Amino acid sequence: LAPENHQSGMSTALSVRKSLYLKEYKLDGVKKAFSVDGTPADAVRTCEAVFKDIKFDLVLSGVNRGANISSDIYHSGTIGAVFMGLILEIPGIAVSASYHNLELAKKYLKGLLKTILDYKMYSKDYALNINFPEEMDELKVMFAHQGRTQEYPIYLKEGEYLTPNYKRGRPLLKTSDLYCYYNKIIAITPLKYDKTDYKTLNEFNDVKVNFEIDLLKHLNN
Repeated sequence: LAPENHQSGMSTALSVRKSLYLKEYKLDGVKKAFSVDGTPADAVRTCEAVFKDIKFDLVLSGVNRGANISSDIYHSGTIGAVFMGLILEIPGIAVSASYHNLELAKKYLKGLLKTILDYKMYSKDYALNINFPEEMDELKVMFAHQGRTQEYPIYLKEGEYLTPNYKRGRPLLKTSDLYCYYNKIIAITPLKYDKTDYKTLNEFNDVKVNFEIDLLKHLNN
């Protein structure tokens, strides 16, 4: 089951004020295939209604045409689908490749997925984000962290219009998914749905009593 239309930039968006149209397809080698006129997260969420007799053990999202690395993961519908899987307590693997080259994914993905399953690297606690580079001289795989893009978006004011542009200003860390993409390496990154900063949370809880006392002082002034 997949979205009927292109869904770039949808993240974990859901269709909350409309019914979804389900369309069945006949595909060679596939028992049942459907599309839904919603978001990637909708597609995952509706699987329980469409395939009532199946208990899913993995969400596979992609192959997306275009990398999902660095800050892109916050906007990505491909990542949004596997995060919806985590909400439903289903492990997930998101797969993306260069917009200009899907051949590496065609060549290596099946073996890569089998190896991940052999090593039991999937979990309900995190999703895997796989990104294929645009080209490779030889097979290289790196377990990488989410990088920070070197170029961050800015807007230039031109009369009444704001034109998107980019400003470079960050270093490229050699342990990041971004580095892998630009250096012909397949990147595998475990991503957490829970974005809580637990270190800071614990520090906040250490001052909770005084915080409440000071809050009451402000409210009584």
